[in-house]
Amino acid sequence: MNHNEKISVDKLTKEDLRMNKFKGYINYGCLVAEKRPVFTAGMPINTATISEEVEYTVPKGWELEKNEYGEYIVMSPWGWEYHPNDLLAGKENPCFSGINKDGRNFKVDLGWEKI
Repeated sequence: MNHNEKISVDKLTKEDLRMNKFKGYINYGCLVAEKRPVFTAGMPINTATISEEVEYTVPKGWELEKNEYGEYIVMSPWGWEYHPNDLLAGKENPCFSGINKDGRNFKVDLGWEKI
């Protein structure tokens, strides 16, 4: 889908509408983080004692794409591309956390649900 192209919502396919969500895991009992969950995209952490499959929802203003290898790439509102695992953080609930184009820390809560 071309980013400059405007498409009416009724022309979007089911796959297009789902591109604001990506699969991931909430991992419990990971080494070095035994007392808090660790949020990951794509695959669970192999040191986790339990991993629950979830679906994360990308926040408004952010875009989700796939690269040529089929991996999800998150586009920030300021135009930078990130791998979801570079942004995923949180103590109880997942969020995107990092540094924006102005060098300031940001934290944006994510929607999520168990699959």
